[in-house]
Amino acid sequence: MHMNDIIQSKPFEGVDSEYMSINDVLDRDIKIIDFKTFENDKGEGVFILCKDAETDCVFHLCTHSLSLVGTMQNPKVREVLDTGDIIATRIIQRKSTKSDRMVYSFA
Repeated sequence: MHMNDIIQSKPFEGVDSEYMSINDVLDRDIKIIDFKTFENDKGEGVFILCKDAETDCVFHLCTHSLSLVGTMQNPKVREVLDTGDIIATRIIQRKSTKSDRMVYSFA
């Protein structure tokens, strides 16, 4: 699957959401509504359905970021979302604890 196909797809059936890049929402308050994992030639990835905390605009993110994918795969995250609750968070960049690189993380 090519990134353009992912960006133009509507990964959440019945939900009209626009794609936004991680950098578009970096350091902004968001509400996670749902997520779907996938795998392609780049490895494991995740679509994250969100609302902007201020405007309630619905959008989705797509990422292969190891820390974001790993966090979303935590069974407790699915458990909270399956109850109909939302998860308030922000996506930030921080220095990796294992390398000198900057990585995305939930705050």
